Amino acid sequence: SGKALILIADRNGARDIKELIPEAFLIWISVPDIKQIEERLNKRGSEHDQALIERMEIAREEMEQEDNEYLFEAHIMNEDLDTALNTLADFIRLSIPPFQ
Repeated sequence: SGKALILIADRNGARDIKELIPEAFLIWISVPDIKQIEERLNKRGSEHDQALIERMEIAREEMEQEDNEYLFEAHIMNEDLDTALNTLADFIRLSIPPFQ
């Protein structure tokens, strides 16, 4: 109690967090379309072909699930990194008691 945590989780992890901590404030960070995820992963060069295919399928499924059933209280569209980070900082300042 009285502590703030910032965790990075997929939708399954977020669902588990919400079950354990119903008052948790969940933030969904995404990109405008699935192609941007693929482009960013290809630019990084961190995924071999099969891993890239698997990550893309998971991303596609999670984006579709979030479109159909909001699990997160807030959504940030990461079109531009600086803008997304500023938006995230604003959510933290407004949502986490020590920063209010």
